[in-house]
Amino acid sequence: MQHASRYFVGLLLALAALHVHALQIGDRFEPRTLEQVVGQDESLTIPQEETIFVVEFWATWCGPCRVSIPHLDELQQQYRDSNVVIVGVSDEDEATVTGFLDSEHEDLSYTIALDPDDAMWNALATPFGVEGIPHAFVIDGDGHILWSGHPMQGLDTVLAQVTDGSFDSEAAQAFAREQRAQVEQERILALRIEEYLIRAESDANSEEAQALAEWIQEQAAEHPQACANAAWAMLQEVAGEGMGEGEPWVFAAAFNPDGSRIVTGTMDDSARIYNASNGESVAVLRGHSSSVLDASFSPNGQRVLTASEDGTARIWNPDTGTVEQVLGGHATAVNAAAFSPDGARVVTGAGDSTARVWDVETGEELLVLNGHEDWLRAVAFSPDGAHIVTGADDNTARLWDANTGEASWVLRGHEDWVRAVAFSPDGNYIVTGADDSTARVWDARTSEELHVLEGHSDWVRGVAFSPDGTRIVTASDDLTARVWSRESGEELLVLEGHTDWVRDVNYSPDGAHILTASDDGTARLWDAASGDEVLVIGADEGITVAAPEPIPTDHFAVELARLSYEASEGAVPDIGDTYAFALFASGQLAEAVELQRAVVAAEPDDEGYQIRLEMYEAALAQP
Repeated sequence: MQHASRYFVGLLLALAALHVHALQIGDRFEPRTLEQVVGQDESLTIPQEETIFVVEFWATWCGPCRVSIPHLDELQQQYRDSNVVIVGVSDEDEATVTGFLDSEHEDLSYTIALDPDDAMWNALATPFGVEGIPHAFVIDGDGHILWSGHPMQGLDTVLAQVTDGSFDSEAAQAFAREQRAQVEQERILALRIEEYLIRAESDANSEEAQALAEWIQEQAAEHPQACANAAWAMLQEVAGEGMGEGEPWVFAAAFNPDGSRIVTGTMDDSARIYNASNGESVAVLRGHSSSVLDASFSPNGQRVLTASEDGTARIWNPDTGTVEQVLGGHATAVNAAAFSPDGARVVTGAGDSTARVWDVETGEELLVLNGHEDWLRAVAFSPDGAHIVTGADDNTARLWDANTGEASWVLRGHEDWVRAVAFSPDGNYIVTGADDSTARVWDARTSEELHVLEGHSDWVRGVAFSPDGTRIVTASDDLTARVWSRESGEELLVLEGHTDWVRDVNYSPDGAHILTASDDGTARLWDAASGDEVLVIGADEGITVAAPEPIPTDHFAVELARLSYEASEGAVPDIGDTYAFALFASGQLAEAVELQRAVVAAEPDDEGYQIRLEMYEAALAQP
């Protein structure tokens, strides 16, 4: 095997930290009391005799949690007469939770409780080794933990079995023991792989390295699933984290000056240009090595500006797809970028807490704006090009002289990170959006706070003024965009349709439409007057990820995946899926497609397998 870089060592050390946790399936959960139950004066103790509890940990800011709510609501209604009590437990404050429920789920049938000190989490989730939400547990009347998992993946089956008496607790415990044994095997394997990588980096032909390589090969034969899991983790790191896991999140969306084109920035490292009238793809701009977090057209429409997690901003010719300038002065991810009104300059904002101004024609850095005390998230030029407004994780927005770099105002009022900023068309007003779930309107001439726009139940990631300056639109992690009156601060419209966080929002140049970008993999066009959805962009496009820069075919992770696949004799779809990804990562595209087709044929209902097949086929079809 060709040795892998120590780049993987941290990852494998994390795998090696896996251990058998204090609570397991079949164990008894000691009674705990939730003191704050929303809408009730009484506390709630879990467990209770003759009651089946579903304890689901969630939060209002969590997109997958919100998606699970209707399913949990249906289950509660279905099993209400079977002594099943579903309890959603959040560690957020009461105002946040009740505000979300009042606006989104006023008639929820299951119980919501608060866990502000994480007492229930620490008693149940932490000892079980849970690290993320949503996560649910099924606990019987005697306190035995019957099941643990994602509420959308198997909970309905378990409740059906528990209520009709067919649930096999011994089989559940046996399955849990098998899982724990696999975790332990993966822990030992990860430790040995880590040792091999360190030794192989010094001398891959040393006696110690060769002995470890032979041991790992033996493990692949005896424990192919554990080795495939280790290979998958390494391949995800080397070939792009999260590739093939779903539609690429759309981080940004903007119109060109005449409203005929739309540009988006996505997590698949590309910017994409579409026909605004029908959503058809026009061009794909590739060159960044990580997600494109911001994208916009120049004022004359002849250039596109992108900002990326790879630490650069780029200026493109959208007609040829070529890069004209790479702006690489920031030390970390570039979160935002904007053209000046005359198109001659660009301002960028990054995680290094600075904003920088650049010459478009030469790529020369003109100014560095220092003053923020944390990550900078948003930037915008004033309509006359004389000022720049920035927003950052220090909970402030700041106004700067665009020619000298001197700070003019510090806008204080938000209670959390400021993620979005925009000037009104006349330059007299600024709107900001923040993680405190509000947008705020400021007088750009005096720095006075004029309105607090309250209505969202989650982070506000995007803000924009209408072309006539009378309206403001905001985008939020609560899955909505909202339209407000600039003059009064009154909420006028709610745009609902996205199924995940809404990250960006803009008006069309004529003000007739609103454009949104979302983690659900789409950009959407809305009627600005009625709020009706007009067009969904990207939903039918699928993943068109280019093949990664191939890694060597004898790379450690590729070899480990191959050995695991051969040991399984191709009979385990999950292991085949891993090896297909290894083939894809090493540039063996035709082989990857052939194997993935077999995987999909074996498990046709697995969406992840199907998505990766589409990705491999798209890469193979590219010239």
